[in-house]
Amino acid sequence: MVRFTEIIDASLEWTATVLFRPFKPKKWLILIFVGLMAGYLSGGCNLNLNRFGKDKSKNTGSLQSISAYTNTPVRKELKPSFPSTPQEIKHYILQQLKKPLILTLLICVILLFVLLTWLSARFTFIFLDNITKNDASVIMPFKAHREIGNSLFLFFLPFSVLSFSLLGWIIFYLFKSLVSLGVFTAAAKIAAGKILVVCAGYGLFILFWVFIAGTVNLIVMDFVVPFMFKDKIKFMRAWSKFTELFDRHKKDFFTFWALRVGLSICCNLAAGIFSFLAILVLILPIGIIVLGLFFPFFVLYKALPVIFYLLLFLIGLPILLFLGYCLRGIILPFGIFLRTLSLKFLARIDEKYDFF
Repeated sequence: MVRFTEIIDASLEWTATVLFRPFKPKKWLILIFVGLMAGYLSGGCNLNLNRFGKDKSKNTGSLQSISAYTNTPVRKELKPSFPSTPQEIKHYILQQLKKPLILTLLICVILLFVLLTWLSARFTFIFLDNITKNDASVIMPFKAHREIGNSLFLFFLPFSVLSFSLLGWIIFYLFKSLVSLGVFTAAAKIAAGKILVVCAGYGLFILFWVFIAGTVNLIVMDFVVPFMFKDKIKFMRAWSKFTELFDRHKKDFFTFWALRVGLSICCNLAAGIFSFLAILVLILPIGIIVLGLFFPFFVLYKALPVIFYLLLFLIGLPILLFLGYCLRGIILPFGIFLRTLSLKFLARIDEKYDFF
């Protein structure tokens, strides 16, 4: 029988070993980066000329009325084919570039999403490799886990697209239903009960899908990924190994999942509290430094504002980004602990899956 208190104690012990025995700032910085990347630290060109010929259409209308009264044909003025004023030229260029820019931005977002998903899949194994070996390296594990990283990516990409698409579909139809009720119409008077019923119905769909997606993600990250890592096998074979092991130890797995969810909630709360306290501690020294540099920077701002903004961008922004990066180190112990927890559990279930 699995003793979960021993698993928790062993996970805490290994987390302390990785991070504090000995304490190495460089190791922390690398593990923060790996953990962040792995996700553990938690065209038509139509020209609209209506506005260009607006005033002249009024004149044409008045001339046509004169023509109808006097029975005299009047020659209509031709609208300009091309913009002539700077404002019209600017509007013309914006209209021409609008759709290509939107399309380019959309393609860039899609490519960035695919790239980040691919990197996250690879760094999932790098993070696991660093924890099990008590190491902090990137280059060698990145090359070593290429095949299984790509296999995990081929699962995560369609799964992520499906998850976001379903959530987007539900939210779209929720918004459409609210519009049909007249919620966004100022003059409409709608009973709060109708709005509540509609929101509750779609909300249940969202909660159901979040539960399904979260459960699948938990199974993959806590069990399928370790099987892929240990046996150097692809995703589907690792999933089959999980189902075989699950059939033999269903009670232990359900108990572990309940424990895992509870510990995750506790870790998130603790990480939030520690992060808040760390920010409070940093406020005083940062405030003293800012006050000390206020006068010279104020003089520089008045004399040479361009140099001031340049220094602010080149010095101030990197410092703020580095401090924010270091603050992620508060979450690192919790991420390593939760990652280790499932590994220790698998070792208790089956001795051949002892990763340490």
